[in-house]
Amino acid sequence: NTNNTNLPSGFIIANDIETERCYVLVKRLSEYNCANLIVTNHNATSFPLIHYKNGNNQLQPILFDRILCDVPCSGDGITRKVGNKKSLWNPKQSLSLHNTQIQITWRGLELLKIGGRLIYSTCSMNPIENEAVICEILRLAAGTVTLI
Repeated sequence: NTNNTNLPSGFIIANDIETERCYVLVKRLSEYNCANLIVTNHNATSFPLIHYKNGNNQLQPILFDRILCDVPCSGDGITRKVGNKKSLWNPKQSLSLHNTQIQITWRGLELLKIGGRLIYSTCSMNPIENEAVICEILRLAAGTVTLI
């Protein structure tokens, strides 16, 4: 959306826990001259709630319309791209990431506006990192979110 000044009314926050990946992201995105983009380097399981002062000088939380949770994963879905990955994958790796994937996704839901959309993404193909995470989120949410 744009307002009368032709400036974007919204903004994008891109976050990664790895500093080096943040630098690469900033470098790539700088080519687009995007004034409404912020890159942060934070643990997504505890991403902070950001506040602003409204017209009454009261602090209001910024909740997001859309959130993409591209969570860390075992990468078993890219075995064709990275040949030796297949031989390195084991179920323990998926189990070790499962709780982190749930925590990141749950934090995403906490930062989402009512009626907003969250996309859950991995490059994994196994159900421990996909269906099992979504099932647990739906169980925890107890009917407050809808899977579409």
